[in-house]
Amino acid sequence: MSSSGEAEAVSLLTRFLSPHTSAIERTIHEASLVAIRDGLGAWRWGLELLASPAGAVDARAGGAGCGAALQWLAAAAVESAVLRRWTHFAAEDKNAIFSAIFSCLIPPALKPGLSSMAATKLSKALVCSLPASYPKPSP
Repeated sequence: MSSSGEAEAVSLLTRFLSPHTSAIERTIHEASLVAIRDGLGAWRWGLELLASPAGAVDARAGGAGCGAALQWLAAAAVESAVLRRWTHFAAEDKNAIFSAIFSCLIPPALKPGLSSMAATKLSKALVCSLPASYPKPSP
């Protein structure tokens, strides 16, 4: 995702999370965030953002208090790609996803500042990808 695309995501998250946003506006912003999450290259951006230190993520969020929400969107992009396109990924991409998820989750001290929402999304992506990567042997 380009820096302008990331800026758009931050802007949408800020408006989506604002208590002054109406339900109708929130629905429109949510649809735009889902489109960003499901974009073809969004998972690569997600891995890159999740590898950044928490302070850098907050800075990328423009200091708008959206760092944790931006981490969640990045993790959701990875999760969405794993759930929808895992079988179509090249082996190198699968390895990159596994490595990035492991570096974020195991052990947690390697990634201080990872929001619990993002950790949950990454854990779900990891669990969902394992059966496809390592099918049960035939009896």
